Amino acid sequence: YNPLEVIPEFNAEMPGTKKGDKVDYVIKKDNEPIMLIECKHHTYNLDIHQELQLLRYFHAIDSSRIAILTNGVKYRFYTDLDNRNKMDTRPFLSFDITTVTGNEAMMKELRRFVKTTFNIDDIMPAAEELKYTCVIKKFLMDCMTEPADSLVRVLAEQVYDRPLTEKRRNLFTEIAKQSLNQFVNERVNVRLNSAINVQQQEHEQQIQEDEPPS
Repeated sequence: YNPLEVIPEFNAEMPGTKKGDKVDYVIKKDNEPIMLIECKHHTYNLDIHQELQLLRYFHAIDSSRIAILTNGVKYRFYTDLDNRNKMDTRPFLSFDITTVTGNEAMMKELRRFVKTTFNIDDIMPAAEELKYTCVIKKFLMDCMTEPADSLVRVLAEQVYDRPLTEKRRNLFTEIAKQSLNQFVNERVNVRLNSAINVQQQEHEQQIQEDEPPS
């Protein structure tokens, strides 16, 4: 709520760029811009946005290391891990406010951006890990519906020692999809059963403690 820290329509002009370029919001710390926020309408599909505006603003305001693209529902956080002062094309953190409740892992990451504890030197290593973790998780998620051909070949090599014909490749694609889904379901069931057993043991222990001595 401090107008000296949260500034709308902040000037982001650069020589040779569009005159009057302004980023929707800038957040300052110690009088230096540390975060840029580009806001879209809540119906706007962030997937089709090329981040060109935000990329220009990021380059123009070199004291900022964090850029946020949002439509008010979905938020995408960017930084410059690949090249200093050039915004990465992939976000290192993304969340949807309608589904973030109860996601303690996400809340832990968002707490890094609280004003009282914000420290860019702490955020950058975490951002690098998050960026690549998100890409790998998306790859694995995609593989559960449509396994990449390269992954199918690697998996097939573990159990099949002959050249893959197209018919065999199609077969192993389906086997890979089933195997990945079964593996995830089995791991989930193991975690659930473990949690249930712990609760049952705690319940039985509580009953024993509540029983009067004979």
